[in-house]
Amino acid sequence: MTPRLLDEIAAAAYLSLPLAIFKREVAPAVPPLKFGNRRRWDVRALDRWLDSRSGLNAAPMSDEKWLERLQRDRDPRKGPRRPSG
Repeated sequence: MTPRLLDEIAAAAYLSLPLAIFKREVAPAVPPLKFGNRRRWDVRALDRWLDSRSGLNAAPMSDEKWLERLQRDRDPRKGPRRPSG
């Protein structure tokens, strides 16, 4: 059985991040659950945080918006193509 709650070290490992980066970037954004003096991070909350960082929580783009973005990104007058996202 996979645990749903992870301590700080396991939560950092779950996200494949060094502990220092986890403490600086993730811990302030994803509050842990507290059980006495123990702090545990919910795997689902970590997944939501990662999804939002990678753009997976973004609403689907309408066909019109998608075409508009495609045309804007390919327009040579607007400079080099930028990665979308």
